[in-house]
Amino acid sequence: MVLPGLGVAVGFRPEYLDFERGIHVGNLEENQRITRILKLALEARYGQGFVTERWGRGVYWQWIGYLPRAAGKVVGVSRSIQASDFPHPEFAALPANVSGGEAARNARGATVRDHFGRAGVSRE
Repeated sequence: MVLPGLGVAVGFRPEYLDFERGIHVGNLEENQRITRILKLALEARYGQGFVTERWGRGVYWQWIGYLPRAAGKVVGVSRSIQASDFPHPEFAALPANVSGGEAARNARGATVRDHFGRAGVSRE
């Protein structure tokens, strides 16, 4: 199969998805990696570069995500988050309990502004 508009042959196979270990990405050719295939498709569709974020170890990743390269800085908030969870220079980890409205407002407030000069919240 060739990706429309890209001229790239896709070599991804269903057996590369292992629902116990994760998404197989190691020891594969570029055209076999679902991460690379999706990134090329996103870049072609939106006309800009994307950064791949992922979590996993070895040749299996548990999840993957894509951020526009020009997206700017991002703060992740969770009780157990660490900077090493997302090794990217535009990411900051903010360990906080945000189970209630007041706690969420506090986490978003001064700490986020201290890191980035302004606060923004994504509600997804």
